Amino acid sequence: MSDPQQITILNVDDDETARYTTSHVLHRAGFAVLEAATGSAALDLARAAPLHLIILDVNLPDMSGFEVCRRLKADPATAAIPVLHLSATFTKSTDRTEGLENGADAYLVQPVEAAELLATVRSLLRLRRTEEALRRSEMLAQRLLQTVPDAIVVGDGEGRIVLVNAPTERMFGYSQEELLGALVEVLLPERCRGLHVAHRATYMAIPHPRAMGVGLDLWGRRKDGSEFPVDVSLSPLETPDGLLVVSFIRDITGRQHLEAQLRQMQKMEAIGTLAGGIAHDFNNILSVIMVYTELMLRDAPHESPAWARLQHVLTACDRAKHLVQQILTFSRQSEQEHQPIQLHLLVKEALQLLRATLPTTIEIRQVIDDVGTILADPTQMYQLLMNLCTNAEHAMRERGGRLEVGLETVAVDAALAALHPALLPVSYIRLRVRDTGHGMPPALLARIFEPFFTTKGVGEGTGMGLAMVHGIVTSHGGAITVESTPGEGTGFAVYLPRMANQARADTPLEEPVQGGQECILFVDDEAMLALLGQEMLAPLGYQVVVHTNSVEALEAFRTAPQRYDLVITDQTMPDLTGEALARELRHLRPDIPIILCTGFSHTMTQEKAHLLGINAFLMKPLMIRDLARTIREVLGQRSTHAPA
Repeated sequence: MSDPQQITILNVDDDETARYTTSHVLHRAGFAVLEAATGSAALDLARAAPLHLIILDVNLPDMSGFEVCRRLKADPATAAIPVLHLSATFTKSTDRTEGLENGADAYLVQPVEAAELLATVRSLLRLRRTEEALRRSEMLAQRLLQTVPDAIVVGDGEGRIVLVNAPTERMFGYSQEELLGALVEVLLPERCRGLHVAHRATYMAIPHPRAMGVGLDLWGRRKDGSEFPVDVSLSPLETPDGLLVVSFIRDITGRQHLEAQLRQMQKMEAIGTLAGGIAHDFNNILSVIMVYTELMLRDAPHESPAWARLQHVLTACDRAKHLVQQILTFSRQSEQEHQPIQLHLLVKEALQLLRATLPTTIEIRQVIDDVGTILADPTQMYQLLMNLCTNAEHAMRERGGRLEVGLETVAVDAALAALHPALLPVSYIRLRVRDTGHGMPPALLARIFEPFFTTKGVGEGTGMGLAMVHGIVTSHGGAITVESTPGEGTGFAVYLPRMANQARADTPLEEPVQGGQECILFVDDEAMLALLGQEMLAPLGYQVVVHTNSVEALEAFRTAPQRYDLVITDQTMPDLTGEALARELRHLRPDIPIILCTGFSHTMTQEKAHLLGINAFLMKPLMIRDLARTIREVLGQRSTHAPA
């Protein structure tokens, strides 16, 4: 042994001379030795002292050495201690067999040479060390088997279960006794069993070396019949009794949920990019329609049919403008005009308009309290309510029913905030919209906010309504929940942050369009829009210099920087973007006021424009009134800050 001083051996012999001789040999070899003359003393020492080996005489005064060995091996505290029997030459020939049958690990007949005794002792100690290492490995393997989160199922060549771990019982609801001897496929639904059997059969047929680890996306089936997604990895295991197949089964419900969220985010990002591209071109087209309609309205007499028709065109354009803004809101790429609004007044007005469009088979019940003020875009709030109500109408179209709309204040406590992470423990206004229609099963309920997902027929809906509602609510710092029961109806709850102060939103009186005599540099790469700038501003008295090339506009400004009182530029242009043009202009003349316009931009926002020192940031399409008001505000700021 490498460190014999650590080894303690118990020498049991009633013959003092024989006991001394054996102990002397062991001492000289460096072992620590304890002695006993009787079987009872040997048993007491074995239980009290940490022993590595017992040398046991067969003939003892109080009991035979065989009986001592039998008792040692029957006691879990001493069963692992190796026992070496020493017997005299006159011992019966059957004693060796009896001793080994009672659990002795070796048997020597005296007299025995010291070298043979020490060789046998060392052999037994090595064997014990090996067995202890194996026991520790087995214990570690068992602990690992029971503590890993995955279910581990070991099957034989016929697919019958020979071993399972504790997570298997927890995951599937079966006890170990119920699973042992059953086919592995009992843990899978019927439709998945064939694939699993085929892969297991493949393992049994592959010659050495065998392939390792094939993963399968399947479904698990619990004892109660419920199913859940699992990842099953199969690996072969060679044993003396034949090939076993080990199945590592992982519940991937959480992983699939995260993957679904990632796909949803990617889908939203793709739709947002598409919406942004469409918005840019559409807003440019809409600008032309809106401005020329406004210009024609100026020339048309109010009492003429043309004036009324043009008003309808302008109203339709305004709706189209808000529709584009809503799409960009859904993709979270628009600038919103939030203002304090009394939500109960807006809801009542919307329900009055909605009543005229609903069939008489649908009853409207409303409980709408004066809940105070929220900071929101009123157009988007109107759109949100109309989408929820029209969805409810569609669910009750065939049989009629009841539409319930409620408005109330709620204090979101920690418990409710824990259920809905988007909510903070503050005061909210809760809008409830509930119908008594056909309801939805869980599979549909999980997808209702997905873009383009709809249960309506062709021509009845695009699948964007609830996706847009979700975008509006989220962009206002709120949250939306839904619950539905097939055959009973569906209910939505929208939570919107309530303003601490209850300031009322006053509608400003419409002011007349104001012009001026300043010189304006108007830059837009779209020739039609550049001409439109001229036609919008010239009638208001402004001197307008138009350029469709941003580089040429910069050179014109460089030639006479003091000529211009204001620059209005588009953002998305070749060569120099509006942002880059603004920087160059400010290098030439730091005090030049700049208004930046865009139909849509991936790189420019209201906040970024402000940081760049842009005086105003406008979203297309531009109304003459809005542009004229912004021009006067920007020029007014300049005169206010001009030196005396």
